[in-house]
Amino acid sequence: MSRTLAIVQIPPLGTKKKKKKPRLDDDSPFSFAPVPPQSRYLTRELAANYISSSTRTIDRLIDAGLLTVTHLPAAIAGGGANRRILIDRLELDEVMAAERESKTRKRGA
Repeated sequence: MSRTLAIVQIPPLGTKKKKKKPRLDDDSPFSFAPVPPQSRYLTRELAANYISSSTRTIDRLIDAGLLTVTHLPAAIAGGGANRRILIDRLELDEVMAAERESKTRKRGA
């Protein structure tokens, strides 16, 4: 009966693994991409980041009719249908301001 030994490579002490950088991913509830300050139209992920929320919350606001979905014109999108959802940042600001005002009225009543 012969025995075999497994050779395991152990890293030297003091070495650290590199941390993974956060990335945009539909699987994660939050996005990490910075919102450009002059952008008027935001993707779902950027809109979620803009209001410190998840893409699911943006989808719920769209389904409730509080946000309007905008698409690029077909001529810009290469002649075909464009599925990318864009959300107007100003409309998002209005929805958030209306929510803030309704909370203020409830406290004052």
